[in-house]
Amino acid sequence: TAEAYKCDEQYMMGPDVLISPVSSAMVNGISETSVWLPTGQWFDFLTGRKKEQGGRRITVRSKIDEVPMFVKEGSIIPMLSEDLAKKHGSAAKEFEEIEIWVYPVTETAPESFEGQIYEDDGLTNNYWMGEWVLTTITRKESNHNMNMRFNSVVGRNGASLNGIAKERSYVVRLMGRGSVSSVNVNGKSYPRGNSG
Repeated sequence: TAEAYKCDEQYMMGPDVLISPVSSAMVNGISETSVWLPTGQWFDFLTGRKKEQGGRRITVRSKIDEVPMFVKEGSIIPMLSEDLAKKHGSAAKEFEEIEIWVYPVTETAPESFEGQIYEDDGLTNNYWMGEWVLTTITRKESNHNMNMRFNSVVGRNGASLNGIAKERSYVVRLMGRGSVSSVNVNGKSYPRGNSG
């Protein structure tokens, strides 16, 4: 819509994350930013708290060290833990653990959501020769039950992959939710707090 064009400094990072950098002057340590939220339900990126119904323009108040970021309902966002990010930065490493941030859905949302992790060595053009891995994470939710499936597809020369962990664990963070009794991953149920 025409309103969206008035918020020309915001951008999408992939299909699920909207970022709106603060570019207005601060008054008493607070800046106000006009954000256009596309249609759908949106959540605060860091807290997972329900933010706004989309399809309209909102005003967001931020401090100097905050960047307004919103995530579409149902999104599955792969992340490095803060400790790993500080330790390794953006250098190509064999990350043996990846966090998966899973955002809530509303009752009217579809039952199934999907996220992906693409990896190559991060240093060469060997992905042209099939040295890559694509992991698809599918999440289905119904009747207060959530099932997640992780499926990795390796490029044609995946056996020679450098810089990608051969095995890894995932830490699933259910953003903006109450307590959870168990999680079902690839057909196996795990109690809350256990790894696997």
